[in-house]
Amino acid sequence: MTHDDEQKLESEVVENGVERGFLRPLGVKVADFAPNDAVLTVYPTNTLEGHERCGEPKYEQIKSIEIEFRTVPSDLAEALELLPPGLVKDPRYGLGFLKDANRLVRMIEKHSKCRAIRLSLSGDLGVDGDTFRIPLSEFDALWSELMRVISRSQDATSRVKTAVTQDALKDALGLPPGKYEGGRHAHSKFVEREAAGEAIVSAADGESIVDSLTSRPSEVLGTVSPVKLKQLQQDVELVNLDRLIDSFRSMLKRRLTEEKWQQFFDDNAFALQQVFGAPLVRIQSRANVGGTGIDGASGKIADYLVRHSLTNNIALVEIKRPDTKLLAKTAYRSGVYPASRELSGAITQVLDQRYHATQEFLTLKANSRQWDLESHSVACFVVAGRVPAAPDLDQQKSLSLIRENSKNVTIITYDEVLERMVQLRDFLGASDDASEGEDSR
Repeated sequence: MTHDDEQKLESEVVENGVERGFLRPLGVKVADFAPNDAVLTVYPTNTLEGHERCGEPKYEQIKSIEIEFRTVPSDLAEALELLPPGLVKDPRYGLGFLKDANRLVRMIEKHSKCRAIRLSLSGDLGVDGDTFRIPLSEFDALWSELMRVISRSQDATSRVKTAVTQDALKDALGLPPGKYEGGRHAHSKFVEREAAGEAIVSAADGESIVDSLTSRPSEVLGTVSPVKLKQLQQDVELVNLDRLIDSFRSMLKRRLTEEKWQQFFDDNAFALQQVFGAPLVRIQSRANVGGTGIDGASGKIADYLVRHSLTNNIALVEIKRPDTKLLAKTAYRSGVYPASRELSGAITQVLDQRYHATQEFLTLKANSRQWDLESHSVACFVVAGRVPAAPDLDQQKSLSLIRENSKNVTIITYDEVLERMVQLRDFLGASDDASEGEDSR
């Protein structure tokens, strides 16, 4: 499996020491980092491969977003990592605001002629020439409130679901009718009224739609216009992705075993797909990749054996828990943390699996009865741990150094799996937001 065709961030130093970032092979400028001013300028561009507007600006009017830093990052890559919550950090998904902050852009575009937004360390909120200035403290407060609105909405919907379930089972279990436990906040009350049926589509209409789609899908879908059918398909995909993200977040709050996480990835192959950044498909979970002794013992069991869907090259995935420590507790030297024993062990384990899989590849092919498998360059992945918290800049730096110099094993944290799903969800919902903005104009 090769990664030569993947999008990568490359940079060069231009005038006045500015580090300019380009996304290759797309060839678009995505960011400028000016260390002398401690300012990062990102150029919001659609960069997701396959998007019909790939390479074009994300927004109609706003062409750049400037972010001021109190502490100067060491380079462009670190500056992107230190972007505040609410902004996309991975240029492969298109730098700019996350979906739930896009309303900010639409409102500025609708009511001003500004072409840039600057998140500043000080100053007042307002228009400054062709730039709309927002103090970082006020943007953080806005983003936090938006996240609270989302959380309250999810809690309100959950209460309605509980009431509906109790209604359905009350006779069999001797329960009283389900009651909607109204939340105290106005946001929760509004969502509960909508979820309870006080919406455009009644519960009966919703059941009728579901029954029709499941019992005679070809007949029903054949009567739906292509535009509405595309919207229906996208809505279903968004709902499923929302549920997957909610489930993933919920599991991260619990101390679960490796087996529980592997079962989750078994049941939700899409989540595992976020690890790879390449079109890989699963061949076998808990795969025996060789190393069995003459007595049948000591076999090497990989959590996942996968293959590249285009080249058929195999790869191995090792799953550890989110609470796996990635770095040692104490610094080796000032500001430098070595890899933890758990991470070093996981890396060695998957490399040992690769060694045996390569040595016994013909047997592996025969046992799997997949004769088109290849082992030109067996990639290894470790899914483990969490990204160190934002204040721990030395630990973040140390982890980045370890991962960037681990050429044979790609190390992915659970936070990154979640972030990739969230960014994909934001991207899929972007067209809805765009339509909403056009309708409101």
